[in-house]
Amino acid sequence: MAVKKFKSLGRSFGWGFLLASVAAALLGLLGAAPAMAHPHVFVDNSVIFVFDGSDLAGVRVHWVFDDMFGTMIREDFDADGDGTFSEAEIQAVKVGAFDNLRNFDYFTFIEVDGKSSRVQQVEGFRAGFCEDKLFYDFFVPCRVSGAGGRHRVLLSLHDPEYYADVYTPEDAVPGMENAAGVEAQVSVFLNSERTYSTFQVWTPEITLTFGAR
Repeated sequence: MAVKKFKSLGRSFGWGFLLASVAAALLGLLGAAPAMAHPHVFVDNSVIFVFDGSDLAGVRVHWVFDDMFGTMIREDFDADGDGTFSEAEIQAVKVGAFDNLRNFDYFTFIEVDGKSSRVQQVEGFRAGFCEDKLFYDFFVPCRVSGAGGRHRVLLSLHDPEYYADVYTPEDAVPGMENAAGVEAQVSVFLNSERTYSTFQVWTPEITLTFGAR
């Protein structure tokens, strides 16, 4: 039976993980995940759909990480210990703790009008801390013309190996940027008909329907 998630995971935890477990989680993000994984890294996800006139240009993704993983990234990449990331340190985070996600489509899976569109590049990566929480921001190009009627874009952010738990709250309202030229609706739905990993976890799906105004 599928496991339903009820609440946000990217907040303070009474962690029972050993440091070695979290170190393994970091390696899971940097390298191949084991076949029988279970989540060690927890991520709260939110998105903004970005338009260009009547076209969809792509999706801006915002991740907020759990306290333990955030502490590890700070200790590994905040070289000067000032509590923030310089441009050089952001680049080090990108190379050391993000770029390998390309092997997992950046945990970002898109269908446009029922056809899968693989994510093989992202733009504008940023990392930092807000209210002492580690965040990643990045932009996923996905150009869809608004001409020719309405289009349906289905977006699911998850780790196929379930090593990281990427959580999109069902009551979240995905944002829309530069949307004056379109008529659009967005929703978040926990699809009990679609699962991933050996743990049969339901996949939260973000759906955008839009067309030229």
